Amino acid sequence: MAKKRVVITGLGAITPVGLNVPDTWSNILNGVSGVRPITSFDVSKYGTRFGGSIVGFDVENYCTKKDAKKKWGYSSIMEWRPQLKHFLTQVLK
Repeated sequence: MAKKRVVITGLGAITPVGLNVPDTWSNILNGVSGVRPITSFDVSKYGTRFGGSIVGFDVENYCTKKDAKKKWGYSSIMEWRPQLKHFLTQVLK
């Protein structure tokens, strides 16, 4: 079986320590933590009150306002997961 060539044309990152690759990498190297108090929902009934939330990301830069309202959050990450899995399985064959 012939090996397939892969060309990586770009990188992206949306993380608790940065919203792009340069900021994320710089913050990792400088020991910046993305862990902070959770403010996006009521955590009073949970034992943990902090987490690695993504702050400052505007999903409306990537989809319509209607889709952003309907999909952003855990459900949208899970929605993108099959595409990511398919991509990785093709690349890592």
